[in-house]
Amino acid sequence: MAGSSRPCSPSPPPTDGPPRHQPLAEALALQRRFVADASHELRTPLTLLSTRAQLLKRRGGDELPADVTASVDEIVTDTRTLTEILEDLLIAADPRTVVEPTPVDLVTVAENAVGLLRDDAGRRGISLARAGDPEPIIIPGSRAALLRLVIALSTNALDHARTAVTVTVSASNGNAIVRVTDDGPGFSSEVASTAFDRFVSSRNVDSTTRHYGLGLAIVAEIVQRHRGTVTIEQPSTGASVTCIFPLGPA
Repeated sequence: MAGSSRPCSPSPPPTDGPPRHQPLAEALALQRRFVADASHELRTPLTLLSTRAQLLKRRGGDELPADVTASVDEIVTDTRTLTEILEDLLIAADPRTVVEPTPVDLVTVAENAVGLLRDDAGRRGISLARAGDPEPIIIPGSRAALLRLVIALSTNALDHARTAVTVTVSASNGNAIVRVTDDGPGFSSEVASTAFDRFVSSRNVDSTTRHYGLGLAIVAEIVQRHRGTVTIEQPSTGASVTCIFPLGPA
């Protein structure tokens, strides 16, 4: 009929807008740009530092005291380690990168980590020691990533220890075990499910606050990359974090 009206159907949602997954894609693109920038900005000063340390080592000869020569050697080693860690960080941050695992000796990795942190532990008045099996314990993976793991666990333990931190590497039932213990106040019972999240805080068993920052979150990511598991244990005193990995070929 003339003049009659019909109810209007609801308009379909617009189809020319950005797809719903675009924010995620933009975030990933931003992450990759950051990785590229970090690669350029950090590699250059590390390369210069390593080159200068090596030049100083070659030119020093018998002219430098023995303790200075030893310190220069340590600087060369530390810059090489930092470069390896940077490369692993860049690989881990870019999901498009695929790197084949290589055999890694966890005993050597633990000894290197303890060596890197021993001076810092001494300044804090804390004993830092490596314990466990003396023979090589091999797993497939990234040496730099596993070094980051032991450093992160040890640093977290040093932040809360009273007098001692122990890094133990052992093998049992086809698995490699990395356990870092400290004699600090320990983890509270409710923190086990959240300690591996980023920037978590909790109350310790002695009512002090324990902050976790990024360290344990990084540990969890590296453990996952190496097909392992990580757990918080509650010894009678102190704290203990244990990582278990499947053994690889010797």
